[in-house]
Amino acid sequence: MAIRITWDTSNTVDLKIGPAGLSRPFKRNGFQQRSASGKVQTVGLENFAEPIVFDAYFQEAVYRQLIPWMAWAEQGNTFSFAEDSDVVDPYTVGAVCLIRSTDKTKYEIIVVESISGGNITAVDNLVYGYDAGSIICPVNYFPSVRIPKDWIFNPNKQGDWYHQAFSFVEDLSNAYTGNYVLVGAAAAGQKVISVSWMAYFDNTRWTPSIYGTWTGSGWLSGWNGAIWVVSLVVSGTWADGYRPGFARVTVDTGSNLFSLSDTGTDPILYNDSYESLGIEAITFESGGSADDLKYFSISSDSQLTVTNIEFSG
Repeated sequence: MAIRITWDTSNTVDLKIGPAGLSRPFKRNGFQQRSASGKVQTVGLENFAEPIVFDAYFQEAVYRQLIPWMAWAEQGNTFSFAEDSDVVDPYTVGAVCLIRSTDKTKYEIIVVESISGGNITAVDNLVYGYDAGSIICPVNYFPSVRIPKDWIFNPNKQGDWYHQAFSFVEDLSNAYTGNYVLVGAAAAGQKVISVSWMAYFDNTRWTPSIYGTWTGSGWLSGWNGAIWVVSLVVSGTWADGYRPGFARVTVDTGSNLFSLSDTGTDPILYNDSYESLGIEAITFESGGSADDLKYFSISSDSQLTVTNIEFSG
């Protein structure tokens, strides 16, 4: 376990936290609009401002590492901060995570009990429901923080040790992507939360059904006499009993017809105007083997290449 600052992508500084630990009050910035008579008419909520405050101790070598970090940070650049550098991803069994709605009006703490595919299962049921795009992150990991304008780096040295009170403010404008964002809605009263996209994409997962050629990096469409098509059938057993809730495809054309079908050729997803990376819900009729995912098809008026097929939920 290390208290770690990571800046400019790959530079790291590890600190020793003081006995008071880390303080992270949940604080919202707000504003009130008043009428001419002085009555409050509306209360607006802006971004969460979550100050992170802690005392740290370090020796000469770390002090030298902090000087270039300070030069980076005082220019307004963001960096990440972890109270425990081993827990920086919600996709970790035992992780204590904050989950927060896209409109920033609902939030709660969950503990990750298990992980499977792209799903997290929490120890307890969710109190609130959360839509796709909501944030989930270990409580004391901050992917994007800044130093406050009035914070001063001026450590006090006693003997071999330096002491400095640190204060960071979370930047919510660009902090959360990838595994820190829910890919599907999570309902109140349930424990399963969809976080990660799982890629089942290449020629070890699919084989051409009629049209489609594996190029080594993608599926190239074939001409069926009317349109360009990539049509694939599941290869192997990875789809046996697999019931993802969502799918998305990376494709280099727009306005595509995208469909998935089960073993019985019944459609479980259909969109005749699909755009690349659009998130589509999958509907399985039951849990029987006849309803396993089996067929993939995407077509367009122009030649296309599929460079990823992903599932979640």
